[in-house]
Amino acid sequence: MAKNPPPKEDTWAFQHIGSPFPDNPVKAVGQQNMYVALWSKHGKSIHGRAWNNGGVVECSFPYSTFELTDIKDVGGEIHILQYKGDHNTLGYWYEWIKFKDRAVKPGERQLVKCGDSLPILWKDRKDGAIVGDVDPVLQEARFSHDGIAEKLSGDALSDIARVHQLITPHLIGSKVISIHVYGSSFLDQNESVNTGGFSSREPGPCQLAVAMKMRDRYAADFVNISLFAQEPQYMEAEEDFLRDNNILCSTNETFNKELLGHIADLDSPNIQAKAIVFMICPAPNMLPAFIHTNFDILDRIIFISYKPDFVASKHSRGEYYHQILNDYAALCEPPVELSFNAGTLGRQVYGERESWVYTITKKNADMFRRRYQY
Repeated sequence: MAKNPPPKEDTWAFQHIGSPFPDNPVKAVGQQNMYVALWSKHGKSIHGRAWNNGGVVECSFPYSTFELTDIKDVGGEIHILQYKGDHNTLGYWYEWIKFKDRAVKPGERQLVKCGDSLPILWKDRKDGAIVGDVDPVLQEARFSHDGIAEKLSGDALSDIARVHQLITPHLIGSKVISIHVYGSSFLDQNESVNTGGFSSREPGPCQLAVAMKMRDRYAADFVNISLFAQEPQYMEAEEDFLRDNNILCSTNETFNKELLGHIADLDSPNIQAKAIVFMICPAPNMLPAFIHTNFDILDRIIFISYKPDFVASKHSRGEYYHQILNDYAALCEPPVELSFNAGTLGRQVYGERESWVYTITKKNADMFRRRYQY
């Protein structure tokens, strides 16, 4: 077998604002028209974003507290990162990783950088993802928009990439994702789902808020995403709210049928469900039945739930749940730990370091359901 060649140097296109947009630009992950760009000001390298505006180059760079975008401010040339070939010819490829993981696998990865500047993608920014500039020594990042340069520093950088970056690699090539919420009980009419408020009695509104935010994050990558609420009380208590927010209701018995109907209503007659993000907090006893019910239409299931040891210590049926999750985890790809900053929805629903993202293939899911006599 032929070995890949030694990695070559990064390739940058040298362009003026308004000049023809270069070929083979490196796109920000999940973005349709946003590319990694580099510029220099008084000898300091600054990363920002470029985009194709009708065939010509436009750009945005953060500098001090300002956004610089036009020829008067930027002047001269900017550089746009290119990938002209593949890993067989170039000896490398690009991937986006969390900022906090930048020092992981140093023998296998090299950071894209110029001086003390790295490009960084603020993926879950409320008003839309943008590429900016980060100084890894000072741990300060700046993102330019609306005439300003917004600054993030310290722990905020680690929290930019959360569930989206953990789950997305498992779903590449998928046609449909369904985010599925089960067991949340009543939504509290006096709490705000959109802001993540939740009742002290039930976590339903906060769970649903997380699911809605996940749906919004995935919408750019998976255009046919759907959100199901599988709980009879939802339909009784909050039917109007769910319908207004394009949330589909079902019971455990009807979910398979309704998901198939949703798929059938999509534009492409050949589209198939390939993966599901299944949120169930904290009732692992439903997992074998869920896999069995939806087995024929899925080839991968992603399950966000507590760690087995946490369930065993905190839940009245902890030992039973612990056994189910242990059996499931043994058949999954290595679970990924979820960790959220204080005050976020993720921390409210899943705790600090109490939960895992489990992902299982169809073959192993079949073994799991048979173990539990389905």
